[in-house]
Amino acid sequence: MLIIIKNPAPQAFLNSCKTNRLMVYIGFSYTNQLGTKVKYLLIVLTILLLSSFLTSCDKKEETLYGWEISSGLEWRTIGDKSKNPKYKGEVRREYIIFGDYIIEGQGSVTYPDGRQYVGEFKDGKENGYGIFTSSDGKKYIGEFKDGSSHGQGKLTTPDGRKYTGENK
Repeated sequence: MLIIIKNPAPQAFLNSCKTNRLMVYIGFSYTNQLGTKVKYLLIVLTILLLSSFLTSCDKKEETLYGWEISSGLEWRTIGDKSKNPKYKGEVRREYIIFGDYIIEGQGSVTYPDGRQYVGEFKDGKENGYGIFTSSDGKKYIGEFKDGSSHGQGKLTTPDGRKYTGENK
């Protein structure tokens, strides 16, 4: 039996996350009927429990597309910007079952109808300071909480009117 332990894993396997992981290759060799020594790889086991298998990867830059599901939007790496909202910015990768992208940090979302948000995100929602531009040209610059304008901000309409104050 042959056991090889390597650390860290190849960068491509890490999916660009800068975390330590252990890769364990378990294999064996035997002599076949012709007397030739043959080596087989039994298992390629990646031990991620000590790094980020059940937790999360470091933040990284990603382009994602929003897909409507029953509980809201789910962000994936494939999509069509004419049909799906497009996000570009920082994400956190969750490895709970198959791996989900959680929008977190600085980024921008552009919707097919022309709406756009540029700013801070937390747990997949607009949180913190940002700029929202509607498809009809209204622009809100200010604070957001849980996906909505909340706190101090300034709204400018296409005809030039300005409103400054607190949103709740």
